[in-house]
Amino acid sequence: MDGVIVLNVIERTRLPDWALICILLCAFAMAVFFIGLLTGDTQKKINIGGIGFACTLVLIFIFLVVGKTVAPKRITQYECTIDSNVSFVELYEKYNVIEQRGDIWVLEEKANGEVD
Repeated sequence: MDGVIVLNVIERTRLPDWALICILLCAFAMAVFFIGLLTGDTQKKINIGGIGFACTLVLIFIFLVVGKTVAPKRITQYECTIDSNVSFVELYEKYNVIEQRGDIWVLEEKANGEVD
């Protein structure tokens, strides 16, 4: 884009959406099992709570490892300076503004079809 000078390119990775959803569901189940573990009045209920807690903890670890190694989501961010003649409407249509540090803007390209 004319008037935008790229100073630095930053490559980031994050967990894919399916891994985040699975981890959140496991964390909720882990909280339920932990409450069952603490409030269990019989040995059987305490055992079920402890086993369930341990299993969900292992599942969270598995989802973290698989999400990071198999299909990490790659995000490219650009540290830029922007001239005063650049149309900010056009800039905001093409890029997400992550942060601004003085004259340096950190931009991220919008995914295809993404609309604010």
